[in-house]
Amino acid sequence: MALMGILVYAVPPAMNFLSHFPESSRGILVVPSLILYSMPPWFTGIALLGIFIGGMVPAAIMAMSQANLLTRNIIKEIRPNTSASSEIRITKISSTVFKFVALGFVFTIPATYAISLQLLGGILIIQILPAVFFGLYVKSLRKEALIAGLLVGIFSGTFMVEYTNHFGALTSSLFNIPIFGSLYIAVVALTFNLTISFGGSIIMNRKDRLSLFQTKKQ
Repeated sequence: MALMGILVYAVPPAMNFLSHFPESSRGILVVPSLILYSMPPWFTGIALLGIFIGGMVPAAIMAMSQANLLTRNIIKEIRPNTSASSEIRITKISSTVFKFVALGFVFTIPATYAISLQLLGGILIIQILPAVFFGLYVKSLRKEALIAGLLVGIFSGTFMVEYTNHFGALTSSLFNIPIFGSLYIAVVALTFNLTISFGGSIIMNRKDRLSLFQTKKQ
């Protein structure tokens, strides 16, 4: 994508086309403008259709994944006796709802927020590491501590991002710490997350052992 941003300067018609749009929206039009002014007309439609399909396919897959997660991990927990046909119906309905919500998000949120959301998304998604990965392999971890660590990681990461960018547009994901210098916010928030997850589990396990010991002693 960076090479496309450089290549467009070598295509004067494409640059002229981009000059008709505000600077804030030119970035997302670089590739379509290169297609329009670098490829034959008969292939332009195919290429633009490829971009459209390329954007829809992962969106559809993610909507179906969200629907399955909702059905299996939330609905199924609330209503354990849900039949297979009901699960399929709930999944279909929720998948469709997610697709329309995503479509509305595209039309209501400025396109220039995409990079900002990616900066924030990378910081938030790594916070599931203790709960999902370590939670599978470290038996001593407690679910209460994992949930608390996850919430602290999410909220602290979000706050640090906003604080670093002065509660405005997100342009940086580095947090300045006097001793360590600038660190990636995801690493700092994950440190909080891991500390609470492991530290909280250790404290809770010790309390359980102590109460068990006292019970046996009595």
